[in-house]
Amino acid sequence: MGKFETAVADYQRWQIVLDVLNASQVKTVYRNQPVLRAAENNTGYYFLGEEGGFTAYSTISVQDPARTSIYRLFKEEDPFNPGKWRLVYEEAILVNQLLRSADQNLPFNFRRILKSGLSDIEFLYYGYTSLEDRNSARSENAIEVIKPTWLRTYDGMTINLNPLSVKISIEQQVIVIDIPDTLDRSIMSIYSDV
Repeated sequence: MGKFETAVADYQRWQIVLDVLNASQVKTVYRNQPVLRAAENNTGYYFLGEEGGFTAYSTISVQDPARTSIYRLFKEEDPFNPGKWRLVYEEAILVNQLLRSADQNLPFNFRRILKSGLSDIEFLYYGYTSLEDRNSARSENAIEVIKPTWLRTYDGMTINLNPLSVKISIEQQVIVIDIPDTLDRSIMSIYSDV
């Protein structure tokens, strides 16, 4: 009975986190605190994907599904299993504040260890390498068709885009999270919520 209850608890914990990941959205932010709003190239996209994990914006949170959140999903060394990893989820709910800049200090006050004792966790990001490549791929006059590729790192502030998908390989399981390509709508909304 104890194993069954543990399995159900693990499933519920994963399902809630997967709901947050699947609600990931494009979020336009300022590169620094918004002092000079008129500065050119002062905005980018709040997404940072590295080899060890990623940080993104979601329209829901684990703690309160009615609130937006910034979350981090990453691997860290498992202190109880040398040479192994654990998968960690951290979250900051956006309560009484808007996400305005990439360097904004956020209250990551929720942490959950999703899995321990893992031998292999890999993060990959599927997307264009630049905004120019994305625009060229969508152009009717494009001479060369540029396709998105899988990358080991993805910085939305540098590329001015979010990845189209995130692939998380956990030992033999693969999870793919699609992030909607709402670039045009996101640019239009920058002045209404920032």
